[in-house]
Amino acid sequence: MGIAKSLVAIFFYEVENFNDFKPRYLKTFIQKYSDFKYYYLNIRAQKLEMTNEINKIILNQLKQNTSEIDKNTSIFKEIFEELENIRRSLTTISESFTNFTNYLEYNLYQSEEKMNLEKEVQSSLKNIDQLNSILDLISGIAEQTSLLSLNAGIDAARAGKLGRGFAVIADEARKLSENTQMGLGEMEGAIKLVIQTIQSIAKSSNSSTQEMNFIRDKSNEFSKIISNLINSGKEISDKLKQRSNVGEDFEKNVNQLKCYEDVLAKLNQY
Repeated sequence: MGIAKSLVAIFFYEVENFNDFKPRYLKTFIQKYSDFKYYYLNIRAQKLEMTNEINKIILNQLKQNTSEIDKNTSIFKEIFEELENIRRSLTTISESFTNFTNYLEYNLYQSEEKMNLEKEVQSSLKNIDQLNSILDLISGIAEQTSLLSLNAGIDAARAGKLGRGFAVIADEARKLSENTQMGLGEMEGAIKLVIQTIQSIAKSSNSSTQEMNFIRDKSNEFSKIISNLINSGKEISDKLKQRSNVGEDFEKNVNQLKCYEDVLAKLNQY
């Protein structure tokens, strides 16, 4: 039964004896019907206004979250590129150390000094192999984190479920950042071992011969390169620390969006 019929029924129901029905009921009916109509239309307008305001809030929240995801994605891409640069540098160092070992093999006399140097160089090569393994792990984590950020942004844009896609990145990004920082800590320790070995080589080569001067020069060169790698590692760690609260931020925003969604659901019930 429509609202018009309902109102007519209500007004006619109030008349106990139909024979007593008088034209005055018709006169008041028009005014009362108009009042009821205004009342319901006003409620509907308020409901639409509230829905519109909540949708605006949700849209702004989603825009903020999208901006945050773009920022995180950009940072993770930078980290991944920096890690790739570090890995390339380590590959170059490893190749240089191999050539360095060959140089010792063919240009130094068989002597106790030569044997000690070769032992130190072999030790450095092992440490660099360890560094390469650590950086392979870190690079994989950085790439995974970057892809996760992109996928979360795409999922949130497509799903239209008030930002639930953003929650995908919350815990995972935190875990990946923690694992990356742990890997960087291990990398720094391994790099220090390499530097100590190179310094030992430089001290051992105290001869003034051309071969020994070459060894000292190469040792200093390696030491500078690896020191730069440590600085790069610290910069990466600092960037990750800046993003360490990303999970909590996303979780908080998603909870807010869920509250707005609940309010909209209740409004749509009426």
